This record gives sequence, structure tokens and C-alpha cells, in this order.
Amino acid sequence: MNKIVSLLALMMIVSLGYGQSVEYTDGKVLSWYAPNTGSYDCKIKIKNIKGQEVILKYAKVSSDFPSGWDVTLCDNFNCFTQLVDTGSFYPMKDMEYGEMKVTIDAKGVADTAYIKYAIWDKENPSLIDTIDYTIYVNFGANANTLANSDIAIYPNPAKDVVNISASEGSIASLYSSNGQLLISETLANKVEQLDVSGMKAGLYVLTLLDSKGIRSSQLIIE
Repeated sequence: MNKIVSLLALMMIVSLGYGQSVEYTDGKVLSWYAPNTGSYDCKIKIKNIKGQEVILKYAKVSSDFPSGWDVTLCDNFNCFTQLVDTGSFYPMKDMEYGEMKVTIDAKGVADTAYIKYAIWDKENPSLIDTIDYTIYVNFGANANTLANSDIAIYPNPAKDVVNISASEGSIASLYSSNGQLLISETLANKVEQLDVSGMKAGLYVLTLLDSKGIRSSQLIIE
């Protein structure tokens, strides 16, 4: 893994609150499920609510992603060929929207990326927000198994329950297609059932966290 933790982490002690100059329309901590190949954009949207023009500054707190991935960053004006350590937004007018966009190309490598940036109003540097990107790339398994013979989910499509065959102590998490965590359970046995009877029909992502890392597969609920 290509893991970096910057000195900016010390700055996070300064503020635990939300910046009052902007709001994050979809939240500050988001997850995405990206394909194995090709560019995929992960955007965090930002709205200026300061009542006047605002200039946002940002700095990388940490990043952890596979060395085989291409990972780039765009703010509301500039695009870079990597995750830059620091930068500045182009001035945003009152009620104007901007975004911080991380783009990945996994190059066929399945894994998970964790990226964190700090953002603050240039005129109020003591009040810092943090935004978090978690990006999952599926192992490319078929509909019924994850990318390892010791893990399986069935049936798929499912209606009321999903059987999960994995090592004891694994954490099974079910996410909606837009990254919202819906269920998270620790498996007490090698085969457990996950109750999905209350879920709407559609496409979901099931992840398994064990000693080998995080693995994921799409799950269809009918």
C-alpha cells in the first residue's frame, strides 16, 4: 500500500467543529465503489454559505492506497496528476458550489483507498473541517462469490436472507449503491445468515473484513 500520513494531522487538534463558511451537501465522510479499470470520480460537494466570497485552503492529512493505482485530485479550478499536499480553491461567490474530486484508476488491482483532506476558510484558519474518501474496488468476482475460495455469499439474487461463508470474527457490512452503511455484523460462526428482508429491491455491496483485508462483492436483492 502507498501510505502517507502528513504532519497536518497535528492541526486536527485545533478544531473539532464544522466550518461555518461552507457546508457539505452530501456529507464530509463518503464511500464509493469503483470499477477495476478505467477512471472513476469521487466528489465531495461544497457550498459557500458565508454570505460573501470565500477562498478555501486545503491540505492532505493522510492517504493510503495501492501503489498500482493512479490517484489524482481536482479542486474547483485546478487538476493535478497526484494527490497534492496543499492547495487553494478559486474564490467562490456566495451560495456557489464547488467540489474536491479524487479520481482513481485501479488498473485491475482490487483494494481499498482511504484519503483525508483538511479544508478551511483562508480568513479563518483556526476552524478546520476534514473530508474523508473511502474508495472500494471490487475483486471482480462473479455474482455469488468474493475473490477468494474461502468466502462465499448465497443466494444472489437474494430475497429475505443471505448466507455468508467466511472465517469466524469477520465483519460483514452491507452498503447501498451510494455508499450508505446499512448493516454491519461480526460473524460468530463460519456460516451466518444476514437478514435483508427489510431492504428495498436493488443493487447493494457486501464487504467482508478479516485478517486478509477488505473484500467486496455486489449483491442483488429482489
